[in-house]
Amino acid sequence: MKRPGKPSGFYYLSHQTTGSDHGIITAVTVTPGDVHDSRPSLEQLEYVHKNVVPLEGAAADSAYDIPLAHRALEELGIDFFAVAQPVHDRTKDEQRDVYLCPNGKELRWEPEYREALKQRQIWCEGTFAAQKWGHNLTRLLRRGLEAAEDHCLLSAAALNLKRMIKHSV
Repeated sequence: MKRPGKPSGFYYLSHQTTGSDHGIITAVTVTPGDVHDSRPSLEQLEYVHKNVVPLEGAAADSAYDIPLAHRALEELGIDFFAVAQPVHDRTKDEQRDVYLCPNGKELRWEPEYREALKQRQIWCEGTFAAQKWGHNLTRLLRRGLEAAEDHCLLSAAALNLKRMIKHSV
């Protein structure tokens, strides 16, 4: 599935899974820039859940808020919190503090939801910002998907080492 509005050519995306405790990057997948975000992320979350650490929940931005993601993570027993895509056909029931979708299903903004998205903002967005600023992830020196993956893996390893040293002192 191609990402709408994204350029094709020599562009790469780094998809990372980050823990919310200390911001440790647990998995990295690099794809061409025109691949939709949801495809590698579901495979990555399933891999981390089964092989690295059992996940209780996952938070993501609106690009990942698709029915397939909700269904796949529910089957794995992982709570999924995604920034809701802007939809104009939702209505708010002020008395019950819920939104109603066109099918009448309640969409709640529970405290767990707000906290998960807050942690995502801190750790995921902060991690990408740190890598872009300190590890040259805005421009790669070598071409090719394998070289991009090497660069992203080294960046993740360096950031993890910095965070582990910081939290062990």
